[in-house]
Amino acid sequence: MRRPIAVLAMLLVGMWVSAIPASAATRPAVVVLGIPGLQWDDVTSTGTPALWRLATTGSAGALSIRSAAALTCPADGWLTIGAGNRVRARRGCTAAPSAVPLVGAQATVSGFTDISRDNRGLDFGAVPGILASALHSVGDCVSAVGADAGLAAADRDGRVDRLTGAVSAAALAGCPVTVVAGPVVTSPSEAAAADAVVAAVEAARPAGSVLLVVGLSDTDPLGRAHLHVAIAAGPGFGPGELRSQSTRRAPYVQLIDVAPTVLELRGALAAPGVASAVDGQPWHATGHPPPAITSLVRADTAAGAVRAALPWAVALLVTLVTAGAALSVTRRRRLAAVVSSTALAAPVCTYLVNLGPWYESPAPT
Repeated sequence: MRRPIAVLAMLLVGMWVSAIPASAATRPAVVVLGIPGLQWDDVTSTGTPALWRLATTGSAGALSIRSAAALTCPADGWLTIGAGNRVRARRGCTAAPSAVPLVGAQATVSGFTDISRDNRGLDFGAVPGILASALHSVGDCVSAVGADAGLAAADRDGRVDRLTGAVSAAALAGCPVTVVAGPVVTSPSEAAAADAVVAAVEAARPAGSVLLVVGLSDTDPLGRAHLHVAIAAGPGFGPGELRSQSTRRAPYVQLIDVAPTVLELRGALAAPGVASAVDGQPWHATGHPPPAITSLVRADTAAGAVRAALPWAVALLVTLVTAGAALSVTRRRRLAAVVSSTALAAPVCTYLVNLGPWYESPAPT
């Protein structure tokens, strides 16, 4: 009699355990490595071997880093990671805040209250620090390696759970989520220095963790915006393209997607306040073959050419429509029909021109 009862008890326990959500121990640790200015044309097999290896063994994408500012500065990029939405650190790229150490390993971000107040006046509904606060609600802490990384690791009150100065196994294992600040990249030599940090993080990160590498800001001396590096490596992110519902077009993803990606991996996407404050969507792997680095470089070239050509194309279309209307009033109907037909053909022409790599022309506009 006791044997059937024992079996029934084991079955009930098994059903109860299977109904419990995955515990924190079964969710992968997450390491976010931010490298300001890192673009795909910085990544080569010889100059940046660690990045090249991650891009070919993990999931890669072209990263849009647009924040609340016209040009995304490093501080804007860090805060965008922590908000999962478009934010800005200051009006301009000067006097960027950073995390200031307190007692022990804790830290606080100077002026974080002012940053939050400034962003409340914008139209995006962003809440700086929502990433860490949401992770706190499920029992996770967030650590930062480097003072700048503290901007992404800070909670809504500007507090950082742990702040260390160098990459090590202990620093990356202190919390389930760690944000690491890499060096700013504006030249091949700086890309090599960033690659050394990538190699160090890859060697020190916890086994079974997910690594997200993002080129989180613009550093173009001419003030031009670019698409940047996005790589995800670890469980669920095998060789292939990245995709996100925020763009709905692989391999394009956004910087505002980093926070929801971390929250989904740690089981905190449904935490209080996340749905109303976070505008990004989690990254996922498509399962398609990994994109060639050259194709990701071309994607940035095309995006820059489109930005440059768009004002001229719109001006030409408006001119043609206006001219067609004016000619029809003067009863020059045949000429008006030609001009108007040309204007109507413009949308079709935009599709036809993209059949070839027009953006690689010496004069794409």
